[in-house]
Amino acid sequence: MAVQHIQTVEEFETLLKNNTFVVADFFADWCPPCKAIAPMFGGLATANSRPGHLAFVKINVDNSPDLAGKYGIRAMPTFLFFDKGKPYPGTHEIRGAGNIRGIQAIVNAMASAAPTAKSDAESTAKPVDESTVSGGYTMGGGSGKRPDWKMSLTG
Repeated sequence: MAVQHIQTVEEFETLLKNNTFVVADFFADWCPPCKAIAPMFGGLATANSRPGHLAFVKINVDNSPDLAGKYGIRAMPTFLFFDKGKPYPGTHEIRGAGNIRGIQAIVNAMASAAPTAKSDAESTAKPVDESTVSGGYTMGGGSGKRPDWKMSLTG
């Protein structure tokens, strides 16, 4: 599951202990900006989640007032970023849905720092000689309707 839904302080504390990095989206069902940014958040989670290393959570402030209160959430959406259970160095909070680039930048930094597991295909792949790349493609016309062209790449 790319995005986890958390409802209690205990669930969130367990998640913080079991993951190096955590990105939390505090939202409300009635909040239009929350609905607008939800697909972007889900996409980041799908692309970057790594069990034990980088977790993405959504916390409904109306269903989890204890969590919202503990972290001083006063605007929705509010994104909090954690590193080893503590606020992420630098920007650890982004309020509102207007700073998508900021959210993406922090997630990218976290993803870069989180280890990745190599797939079986990557670990058993043979090295490829990349000294020369070539190829060609020709489109024909003949009657002047399209010009002939050829593409060739060498490196």
